[in-house]
Amino acid sequence: MERLLTIRDLKVWFPVRSGFLSGLMGKETKYVRALDGISLAVRRGEVFCLVGESGCGKTTTGKAILRLNEPTDGQILFDVPEHDWKRLEYIHERLRELWPRVRSLSPVDQVEAEARVRELAKLKKKIDALRGGRATLVERRLERATRSIEILEDRMEGLAAGKDATIKRLVSRLRRDIDLLREFGPAFRPRTQKRLHRLEREHKEARYRLHRAEVTGMRTGKWARRARRFEARLEGLRGRMSPNDPEARALLSQLEAELEARRRRFTDLELSHVRGELEGLRATREALEAQRKARVEATQEEFRSLERAIADLRSAGGVGLEALELHGQEKEISGRYDLVAWWHASGGLRGWVKRFRLYRDRMRKLRKKVQIIYQDPYESLNPKMSIFDIVAEPLIANKVVSTMSEAEAVIKRALEDVGLRPAEEYMLRFPHELSGGQRQRVGIATALVVDPDFIVADEPVSMLDASVRTEILALLLDLKKRRNLTYLFITHDLGLAWIIADRIAVMYLGKIVEMGDGPEIIQNPRHPYTKALISVVPSPNTDVQKNKIILRGERPNPVDIPAGCRFHPRCPLAVGVCGWSSDEVRDELTKLFAEDRGSQPMAETMGEITEDGPFALRLSSSDVPGAKAYLRGRIEALASARPALASIRKVRANGGQILLGLHVPAEPALRRIREDVWVACHLVDPELAAVSEAAAEPIVDSAAAAK
Repeated sequence: MERLLTIRDLKVWFPVRSGFLSGLMGKETKYVRALDGISLAVRRGEVFCLVGESGCGKTTTGKAILRLNEPTDGQILFDVPEHDWKRLEYIHERLRELWPRVRSLSPVDQVEAEARVRELAKLKKKIDALRGGRATLVERRLERATRSIEILEDRMEGLAAGKDATIKRLVSRLRRDIDLLREFGPAFRPRTQKRLHRLEREHKEARYRLHRAEVTGMRTGKWARRARRFEARLEGLRGRMSPNDPEARALLSQLEAELEARRRRFTDLELSHVRGELEGLRATREALEAQRKARVEATQEEFRSLERAIADLRSAGGVGLEALELHGQEKEISGRYDLVAWWHASGGLRGWVKRFRLYRDRMRKLRKKVQIIYQDPYESLNPKMSIFDIVAEPLIANKVVSTMSEAEAVIKRALEDVGLRPAEEYMLRFPHELSGGQRQRVGIATALVVDPDFIVADEPVSMLDASVRTEILALLLDLKKRRNLTYLFITHDLGLAWIIADRIAVMYLGKIVEMGDGPEIIQNPRHPYTKALISVVPSPNTDVQKNKIILRGERPNPVDIPAGCRFHPRCPLAVGVCGWSSDEVRDELTKLFAEDRGSQPMAETMGEITEDGPFALRLSSSDVPGAKAYLRGRIEALASARPALASIRKVRANGGQILLGLHVPAEPALRRIREDVWVACHLVDPELAAVSEAAAEPIVDSAAAAK
């Protein structure tokens, strides 16, 4: 199925505001990492669901697609044609093949490859100049001359047929005098004719007022007098009309003869002028055709020489030149469709103005293709605007319609499509006169009115009652089928996603932790967070209700995201390699020693625990050999129940202290584990499976192993 939207490593970070003094002191700026590198692809015509608890970045993703939130990094590729997708896929595959050889290049070879790329860019620029610059200047002038010749030839045909607009305009005043004489006679002038028409209108108005006064029983004297006065004036003017007067007929014949003579004289003058212009343009066209022929021959030779130079440069450039050239092609192709890269440009003030105009035009086109349905129908509609004005606003802002009657027809169709029938009954209402479900239908109509291809539905039914929710969901699915829409459906309810989603992505703290086909994700979840979400979905099955997974603790602060797997502080299945920090392990050891002081004698010998870096600890003890044996035994016994202890991979004695080395945390990447299923978890990561198993084995004394 064709991809409509592709997101690659998208990040949206919001800076945390700091005080004025903090800024002066140069303190490091902290960021809320709302989105921290997500990648997904939405196919045309499907419903793609983003699921997760509040604060995981679902709405930020939708707003970043519409550029309502400014992305920090990454790519948002929208509506890429199939041939460009194939080219990008080829470039990615070829770069993947070249990467091992590129890494082996020496610094000197890399510098030479970069120099050759710059030289290759200059040669390509020359070829582009030949194709679209001076090489086509003669052709553009020739095209203008040919177009001018065609216009003048059409003008000559119009002059010969007596249909030329210029001649009609030159004789228009005489033509008006003839028409006036034929209809009213010699006593009428244009001013008299206007006066006659004005009196006729006033007389008609007076008679209407008189009739209305008679019907309603009001006084009629004023309007009767005015009607008689206007009628008398009209009679006086009409008495001066004499179209059949012999003097008028003689004058009419004289004027018609003068009109014909004047028309013939003007036509002859225009014809001579047009013939002179045509002769000059035809001579210019012949000269330009000769120049073009000579230029084509010279250009072909220049093309061949430039193509030979490019071929020689590529053959001498090797792997480095090919990789850099492919990378440049990838940036050029993706830049045409990347919503993030649209705003990035350079070139001073002139470059900024050009960038702004290009961004404005592209965003206007994007708004016609991508729309959003907001979560709260009570806050998303302006209470001071009527339903007609609310739905018409996207049409006016995006210049979709040109007349008010056209806008009314489009709005009527949109309101009827969302079930507000008859539309005329709702157009002049205000939001406070509608129910919650009707308000949400207006929000859907506002998104549909510009006929988009892609809609971000930001929890569109979470604020509605259960009965209304079913109606809105049925409406959205019906519109998808009738209008061939694609939805990015944002929800925190996995049960709802199960019903409507073709594919599901589960988000946690700015990352996608699991993604795949909807039925597969619901029926066979791999990630512990997905399992926890599914376990709390209401079900009539009592066995399911008993097996709920309640996550411990609160969601971490997105300003200070945990190292390694960001879900590990709340994960019920966490293991030692999930990313425990020295601070977390120290707290767990302190708790363990406090619990063992009554039952384990060696726990009494444990002294202060200090951090020796982010992934190392120091323990002081009065009996180092016994403390080492005690630690190994307790860690091996409790590793499965206390995963923070399982993160200790080395125990080493150093004088009167014990050094503990922890697993260096690594955040699990989103990996494809089967057809259309991606998971980001160490428990399903094949490369870290061995490390996970090793963490469960007895801890080896590194000093003893070295001996």
